[in-house]
Amino acid sequence: MQWPAWSFWLGWVLLILPHGLGIWAHVTFRRQQTTVNPRGSASRIVTSGPFAYTRNPMYLSLLPLYIGGLLIFRLPWALLLTPIVFVLLQFGVILPEEKYLEARFGDEYRSYTRHVNRWL
Repeated sequence: MQWPAWSFWLGWVLLILPHGLGIWAHVTFRRQQTTVNPRGSASRIVTSGPFAYTRNPMYLSLLPLYIGGLLIFRLPWALLLTPIVFVLLQFGVILPEEKYLEARFGDEYRSYTRHVNRWL
């Protein structure tokens, strides 16, 4: 497979820029004094910072990082795995986490989900 030259540089952009979103989300969690660990016990629903725009800014930042890495290292097989990575993230991490948050915070979380999209 012949890769266009620009794909290498796009890969670096996709590898570097999403870190800002992930760091912003991490800092927002810390300021709200709740856990960053998706398996930890959340103390509150965070709706500020990047969480005002997407319910999953850290997970949202993972997909461009993955695509950036496959472009930099020219891994066509990794491109084929992209939908699988997305599905595993969606069904293996995000949906169970949302179920936990709804059980823990009830109406407060349901209200948040009505105003902020899961991804964008």
